[in-house]
Amino acid sequence: MEEKIEKTTVDSKALARVLTAALIEKKAGDVRMFYVEGESSITDYYVNATGRSSTQVMALADEVMEKAEALGRSGKIEGRDGRAWLLVDFGDVIVNVFDKPSREFYN
Repeated sequence: MEEKIEKTTVDSKALARVLTAALIEKKAGDVRMFYVEGESSITDYYVNATGRSSTQVMALADEVMEKAEALGRSGKIEGRDGRAWLLVDFGDVIVNVFDKPSREFYN
């Protein structure tokens, strides 16, 4: 018998926390979550993380999308061509996954 998973819509804080935890679990480096509501007109939360290679950067961004989709949230990944910095945009939460040189450059 196939198990049904009920999707729910989570608020921005809960989503940011889930995605931060997922990045840490997948061994991303220097994972940081920033609450910017009121300071940014773009989003409520930024989550930044560093991957050790372009392959890990891609895998981390894909993991973020999977976790969010499991919670009923949809988003888009931008920057797949460069693989040095991927932005995963959920509107109220933006996740930046950098390789180390890009993270150091954009600091």
